[in-house]
Amino acid sequence: MPGRSELFKLLSVAGAYWKGDASRQQLQRLYGTAWFSKQDMENYLRQLEEAKRRDHRVLGRQLELFTIDPAVGSGLVLWLPKGAIIRHELETFLYGVLMRSGYLPVNTPHIGRVELYETSAITRTMPTASSRPWK
Repeated sequence: MPGRSELFKLLSVAGAYWKGDASRQQLQRLYGTAWFSKQDMENYLRQLEEAKRRDHRVLGRQLELFTIDPAVGSGLVLWLPKGAIIRHELETFLYGVLMRSGYLPVNTPHIGRVELYETSAITRTMPTASSRPWK
């Protein structure tokens, strides 16, 4: 049948509660991929394996470049000495490239008054605890 693929690979299975509520029915989530060509599927699966080997979260931990602490915030990197040195070297290199290219630096605060965020509608469009302004 045209448009139909018989090549598929189940990648993983996960359980999830309906609307995230543990008192509700648990559902099964299936992750998979389908292809028209066996070669394309094999190439994709090789890419997935390579991506796992190069996962920056794993490598950063193994090489002692950075750590991530949930107490600080999910995905917020705490640079360890080796990683801080690499970061500094990259920033220095990039700064030189930008200066030679005619860019001029501008520095802005990391935090601002709540009115700034109200003006930009961030406080209305992202009302989660992670994006609430400090009081």
